[in-house]
Amino acid sequence: MLPVRVEIVGIAPKTQRFRFETIEDRSLAPTLVAIAALNSLLESGGTGANQTLRWILRLHKTGAAPLTLSDVAAGDAPPFDLAAGIRAPLDFLLNNPFEHLRLDSVAVAVRVEPGREQWTLRNARLLGAAVRPGGTIHLECDVERWRGGRQTTLKVPVIQRKA
Repeated sequence: MLPVRVEIVGIAPKTQRFRFETIEDRSLAPTLVAIAALNSLLESGGTGANQTLRWILRLHKTGAAPLTLSDVAAGDAPPFDLAAGIRAPLDFLLNNPFEHLRLDSVAVAVRVEPGREQWTLRNARLLGAAVRPGGTIHLECDVERWRGGRQTTLKVPVIQRKA
C-alpha cells in the first residue's frame, strides 16, 4: 500500500489534513490519488468555481530527494482541474516502460484562494529579429485578466543557451 497525505489550506480557519492508502498499481494509483485529493477538497468545502487552487504534489522515494510538482487551477471547474493535474504526471511516471517506480509516499498540498486568478495570453510579439547563443529574447505580451482589463508586459530573459 502507498501512503497518501492531503493537506487543504485556506477554506477553514485551520489546515485540514487527510490520510489515505492506495494500492501501488500503475494503472489505479494515479486515479486514486487524484480522487483522494478531490474528495479532501470537497470535504473541506472547496467546491466553487470562483476560486483559485494552488497545489503541490510531492513524491517521496528512499534515497532520493522528493520530486515536487506544482500548478494552479482556476477555471470553470477548478476542483476537477486539480484532480486532472495531479493524475497526469503520476500516470506518466508510474507507467514508465523502462523501470518500475517504487514510491514510499505521496503528499498533496492545496491552497484555496477566493477569486479567480486566471489570465489569457492575447498576443505575444518578438521585439528582436535575431538572438545570438547566450543572448536574451525580448518579448512583449498582452494578457487579459478574467473579467478584467488588458495589460501589456515586457518579459526579458527567455533563452540562456551557451554556444
